[in-house]
Amino acid sequence: VTIFNPINYEKNIVKSKNYENLLTIGRLENQKNISGIILALKQVKIKFPKIKLLIIGGGSERQLLEQLVEKNNLKENIEFKGFINPKKYLLSSKILILNSFFEGLPNVLIEGMASKIPIISTDCESGPREILENGRFGALIKVNETEELYKKIIYTLENYDEAKKKSEEGFKSLVRFDKTKQLKKINNYISSI
Repeated sequence: VTIFNPINYEKNIVKSKNYENLLTIGRLENQKNISGIILALKQVKIKFPKIKLLIIGGGSERQLLEQLVEKNNLKENIEFKGFINPKKYLLSSKILILNSFFEGLPNVLIEGMASKIPIISTDCESGPREILENGRFGALIKVNETEELYKKIIYTLENYDEAKKKSEEGFKSLVRFDKTKQLKKINNYISSI
């Protein structure tokens, strides 16, 4: 029996009209490989000098990541938002990036789909491939491949209508995670024991 993390999402979300930032959300720990996103941004910046990355989350690697930003002259392009509610940024950012080495079931991808934001995620163990339906609802890249990541960011920015279509389809697929449906599965499973 497969029971997904249940989600309660708004069926009629309102996206911001002016979205331009890249976004990553997660603990600032090695597992999330935020440093890989920072290094990818250095390359993206060559083609898109005004690009900005918002990093939401807190953790033990914040100081190291801030040093990496400074070392690569990206202070104007990267903003650490800290541990805050990401909802308004999910609705007002251009691309959500998950660059983890591994995951359980990354709720951030489900929240991203519920916000209709185009997604780029590593094809790590486990969860992204299932949530994004083998890349149907967002882009999947190899784990710890900075070059592939920056190329995929550039491709997504240059082919944004294509990415938006994937995010719209992903939003429609959220019925899989609907709270009522998942709770019914749990109830049926318990009743069958």
